[in-house]
Amino acid sequence: MHILKMRPFTLSNNGSLFVVAVTVNNYCQKALMDWNTPGGNRTGTFKPYSLTMRDRFVCGFVGGAVNAALFVTPVEYVRNQLIGQHSRRAAGKHIANPYHGPMDVIRGTIRSPAGVLGLWRGVSVTMARDSLGCGCFFYAMAWSQQQFVDEGQEGRPPTIMSTVVSGAMAGLAYWLASLPLDSVKTWVQTDIAESAIQGVTTSLREQGLMKTFHRLFAGFQVAYARGIPSAAITVTSYSMCYRTLQGVDP
Repeated sequence: MHILKMRPFTLSNNGSLFVVAVTVNNYCQKALMDWNTPGGNRTGTFKPYSLTMRDRFVCGFVGGAVNAALFVTPVEYVRNQLIGQHSRRAAGKHIANPYHGPMDVIRGTIRSPAGVLGLWRGVSVTMARDSLGCGCFFYAMAWSQQQFVDEGQEGRPPTIMSTVVSGAMAGLAYWLASLPLDSVKTWVQTDIAESAIQGVTTSLREQGLMKTFHRLFAGFQVAYARGIPSAAITVTSYSMCYRTLQGVDP
């Protein structure tokens, strides 16, 4: 069965560059295939190793974690500081030393007691969000493409329709898994909570289960309305461009 092979591309996701996650995902897949194929040859199989659905989830999981640890956390920390400041101003609250842009946030954070590591505030919950989200993204995309493969059609490139649907399913899977963690990450990075566990437990204690649930999934309409079509468009556009450059009929 032919599964769309993802090469590095940029996917906007809450301001993050998805290119690292995709690149690491591909390297992990290649490493798994290189590691397992010789083992099959020794047993007389002589066939390239076929990635399992678990393999696809794990590779995406690792890609998301690396991306979050290296790049996503500081970028989203700066963004959330500016958004939080805007929200406080809109509520009529006085801000003694307001930030005047992203560079001002960076300079102020580096000069704070936390130093440069302050830019990585919330890194653990960001890694949890992106690793789980990206694992589900690549799992859902591969699973969706499998559903469009008829018997005897293995090895053929996926159709445009199957690519659109698999991209949309990947976007849905990402946000279903990561939206609650995204909310908790924002609490941590905007000083609403000291840590993810403290934020959730405090919310449960003060507001109860249902209100905490609604807080964790706040803005789901926007997240799904943006994430699903954008993932479908990105995956489809990439697939068409890649096939064109490779001289394969789209």
